[in-house]
Amino acid sequence: MYKKLFFMILAAPVILAGNAFAEIASGSDGGISWSISDSGELVISGTGEIPGYAKQDDGTGSKAPWYSYVDNISKITVSDGITGLGDRAFRGMTNVTEVSIPNSVTKIGNTVFENATSLNNVVIPDSVTSMGNYVFKGASSLTNVTLSNSITSIGQEAFYQTALTSVDIPDSVTTIGFKAFRDTALQSLTIGNSVTSIATDAFYGAVQNITSLIIPDSVTLISENAFYNLKKLESLTIGNSVTTIGTNAFSGASNLTSLIIPDSVTSIGVNAFRGAKNLTSLMIPDSVTDIKAWAFYEVKPEELIISSSKLQMYLNAAGSFEKIKNIRCIDGEDACKTTLEDMGYSSLLNFVSTYVPHISNSGNGEAHTHKLIYTVKEAEALSKPTGNKFRIRYK
Repeated sequence: MYKKLFFMILAAPVILAGNAFAEIASGSDGGISWSISDSGELVISGTGEIPGYAKQDDGTGSKAPWYSYVDNISKITVSDGITGLGDRAFRGMTNVTEVSIPNSVTKIGNTVFENATSLNNVVIPDSVTSMGNYVFKGASSLTNVTLSNSITSIGQEAFYQTALTSVDIPDSVTTIGFKAFRDTALQSLTIGNSVTSIATDAFYGAVQNITSLIIPDSVTLISENAFYNLKKLESLTIGNSVTTIGTNAFSGASNLTSLIIPDSVTSIGVNAFRGAKNLTSLMIPDSVTDIKAWAFYEVKPEELIISSSKLQMYLNAAGSFEKIKNIRCIDGEDACKTTLEDMGYSSLLNFVSTYVPHISNSGNGEAHTHKLIYTVKEAEALSKPTGNKFRIRYK
């Protein structure tokens, strides 16, 4: 009896220790080693990059060696010393809820966490300078991501079909790729001050709950469907370098009340502002040379700031005078009155006035942008009340 009891007392801690440290699988691949504990943690250690692996649905090449244990893995820990996450390294890890990426990683390849459907929070360290396409595509539980302040681009479909609610795009980023954030559920969005282009479908369907949006001055191109379906948008600022507003770019902004299109814009695409039916004020600068069909469909502003040469273009783009109370003519009252008479809209002549730009001091003695001043005489007259000197923009 004493021997049996003695055996049981010694055996118990051995079993417990085994449960705490047991590995269910391990191996190596090039310069890396990996192990999976019975607690569900996959640990990658070593030096250099995790290799790229084959697509798991086409049968070619080699799959990640830990993929056979996909149902057992709930946490991924990448150890310090690993410099890159190869293509498809953790694709389809549907039970993973937690990922740890060290500061030694500089590169995240394509499709690395695609369809990691249980992953909900990721921090990408500032050491990462390159991030590929489809990285988190289909990670349908991902609600929060902290982006590296060193990446220069957000790849194609990088966060497509995730559950992100908030995105801060750092100032290091210059391009936002095709469908990068499509079909997410953003409540807030901040676009960094170095972004120059926003690709087709970048935020398609992702901005239904956004109430305020600022496009920074660095942006020159807003592509097709970039911000499609902004149905709760109340405030929109378009930066002073945008030259092209693509098809459906801001379509569906039914709660927007005021819109100033900056005088850098030359082209406005089909349906670009379609459905912005509650606009009370709309400004179309003389820089615009091309307005496509239906760009202003259902737009019925009370105030329209426009040049005489753009009145017909506005109508051709399905803009309406139905609610008009004031047409402020950029090139002078007489010019717009003549154009309206030629167009058969003599009934609107009583609403026409000359556009006088509102000048305010921006802190450096210059006028705010969006405001057009045509002559030195006008500039001097507008400057006298404040004693400031303002930049003169010639017609």
